[in-house]
Order: sequence, then structure tokens, then C-alpha cells
Amino acid sequence: MSVEKCDLSSQLDEKSRDTVQTVYRKLSEAGHACYVVGGAVRDMLLGRKAVDIDITTDAEPQTVRGIFRRTAATGMKHGTITVLLDDTSIEVTTFRSESTYSDARRPDSVIFSKTLSEDLSRRDFTINALAWDPGKNLLIDEHDGRSDLNKKIIRTIGNPRERFFEDGLRTIRACRFCATLEFSIEDRTYQALCDAKVHERVRKTAVERFSDEIWKGLKSSAPSRMIRPLEESGLRALFFGRAATKGDDEERSIYLKRIEAMPDACPELKMACWWMGLGICSGDSAQITATQLKISSRQTQDIIYFIEYIQFQKKCGEGSFRNLNDSAKKVAVRKFLSAVKSRYRSDTARFLSRAAVWPVRAGNPAALGEILSKDALIIADLEITGEELIEMGFQGKQIGDVLRKLLDQIHEFPDHNEKKALLQLARSWI
Repeated sequence: MSVEKCDLSSQLDEKSRDTVQTVYRKLSEAGHACYVVGGAVRDMLLGRKAVDIDITTDAEPQTVRGIFRRTAATGMKHGTITVLLDDTSIEVTTFRSESTYSDARRPDSVIFSKTLSEDLSRRDFTINALAWDPGKNLLIDEHDGRSDLNKKIIRTIGNPRERFFEDGLRTIRACRFCATLEFSIEDRTYQALCDAKVHERVRKTAVERFSDEIWKGLKSSAPSRMIRPLEESGLRALFFGRAATKGDDEERSIYLKRIEAMPDACPELKMACWWMGLGICSGDSAQITATQLKISSRQTQDIIYFIEYIQFQKKCGEGSFRNLNDSAKKVAVRKFLSAVKSRYRSDTARFLSRAAVWPVRAGNPAALGEILSKDALIIADLEITGEELIEMGFQGKQIGDVLRKLLDQIHEFPDHNEKKALLQLARSWI
């Protein structure tokens, strides 16, 4: 066990610092211990912003509710009370130890304990088992977490196989931390990631929890550091292996390098790139995978159209496209933008700006944006309406067919999008 003087208050913003000190003072005055624990301590030691600050104490939930004037019983059975202070809130959790994990997700029962040591020993990784006393400015490190932070490694507390058997999601979290912290997984911990019996436990993990970890990793600047151990350990295949059957090692390597080359891209574009490397290269297969992973409809739409955008740019690099004359190339670009705009409408510019980090073969982002703002790309952009076609005598299905034919003409000759010319062309088809 290591205890050292360590003032981390400077790593907190003023509001968080005041909140922590208020909770510490109240609990201390009532004769109870108070520590900041977990990821917040880890991040402060790394010089990163502490987003979620968790406090642990020997005071039981009902006692905590009696100490503070305003609280919410957000996780009562797990020992967590949310303390409400003016315009902010913070979670306070009672020291606890846990029993077996029958479902590989939650402990069968939670037992409140009286010591910080018991509470820290139940946690997943050494770097998340650090505690900071904000009153005495002491850092408590019972599992060499500080050393592992310095070495930039992810290591479980105790036997990694046992930790992963308790909660299968910990395997995915280990891979995610590789990306968000840019750390590596310690050898013994990595061996447990690859264990077939551990995988059987991981299969019990709710797919929503898996997807949530994946999104967190994709938001980082180094998501390939998460993807590699997921792939190499076989963990990724536990969740969406069936849809990814056509990719090969060379293809995956190419797309991982693409992801590494666009650290600031949005997570949906990174996901699309990853899936392309797995052989998920069509809207249908992407929809199947997104459904398996229970990804939201908005995110699914973005992923599908990023895949189509990548496919389009890939096609534009092929000889058959390069051999087209400039006019034919522009028609192909307008037809692609038409498909995008028909789904995104006023949000199309946002889609293109987010796709701009992808290396382009047909039109740079500025050129695509100019076409988007100037040319008629969808039926709603035409200088003629369905009502005007009805007045000319068109009926039923004919109206939609004529509008689509007119749009095809305008894709080829964008300067002809004038009411008089469109009416004349439509009359010729009567």
C-alpha cells in the first residue's frame, strides 16, 4: 500500500472543487471518511479533465441522506446516493464488497463494508483503484495503480480471468482504454482477453453496453488502438461476426491505417471505415450490423451514407471513372449528391463537412459544396412542381415518373433548370 502527499485540487475546475470540498466537509463533520475514487483520480493524475467525479464513504446510504438536505436515491440498492447542491450534483457511494456474478454483469448482492481497502479491491483495473483524500491531500494506492499509469499499461486487480468472469464488459473496457488513454494491455491481462471460457462470459454482456464502449473509443483520436485488441482477441466477433465475413487481413490493415490518418473524424465515419475493412460494404449489411448492435437510427443512417461515400470515392479512383470525360464525371457526382441530399436535405452540408477528412477522388469538399448550393440535385430543387404537371394533363404515377426524368436531364444539363424549359420538355413527353 502506498500513501503519498498529493494535491489534485488544481486539476478540478472551480465548481467541481467547491462541490468536492463541500461534500468532504459535511461527511467529515459527521464523523465519516470521504474519498474521490476511480476514473476521476486517474484522469487528474494524467493531467486530463475529470468529467465524472465519484465519491466513496463509509457512511451508509440512509446516513448520507440524513447528512445532506437534498438528495436523490438514484442507486440505493447499490449504495449510491446523488447529493444535490445548488445547481450541481455528485454521486456518493458507500464502501462495498461484492459477491458472485451469476450473470457476468452485476453482483448477486452488494455488501456494505467499513474499509476503503475492501472497496478498492473490488474494482476492475489498477489505474481505476486509486483514491484521493481531498481534505488531507493524500493519494491512496493499494494496487500499484500509479506505477501502471506511469508505464501506460492496463492491468486488472488480482487474477484477470476472475475479474473478467465477474463482469464480461471489463474485457471491452480494457480495449477501449487502449484508445482513450493510449495505453497498452499488460501481458497476463491480454492473455485472459483471449481465453475461450472468458469469451463465454462476455457473450452474456448486453449488446448496448458493448456498443456504448465502442462509441467512447471511436470518439478518441486513436480508435485503432481499441480495434486491434478487439479483433486479435476475438472479442469483436462475439457481437457482430456474422455480418463481417468478406474482409481479409490486408483490407483490414488498409482501413485501420485510414482511421489512424483521420484522428479528428466523427465516430460514425470511423465506424464506417472499420466496417469497410470487415467486408461490411453495402447499406444492407451495414443495416444488419447496426441492428445487431442496437445502434440508433440516426447513427445508422450516417454510417450507411459514409460507407456509400467511401465507396463512391473509391469508384472515382478506378480507371473506368477516370476515363470518363469531365461532363460525365460531373453527372456522376451530381447523382451521388442527389442520393445524399434526398436523405439529409438541409443537413447535407453537415454530412459533407464531416466526410471531408476522407481523401477525395472526385471533387474536393469546396467543389462538392458549390455543386450542393448551386445545382438542382433533388426533385424539390426543380423549377417545376407536380401541380403544374397536373394542369398539363399528367396523372397519378406519371407525375413522379416525369419529375424523375426531368431531374435526370438537369443532372446532365444543370443550366436548364428553368420553368419555361422544363414545361416545354414535359409537354414534349405528353
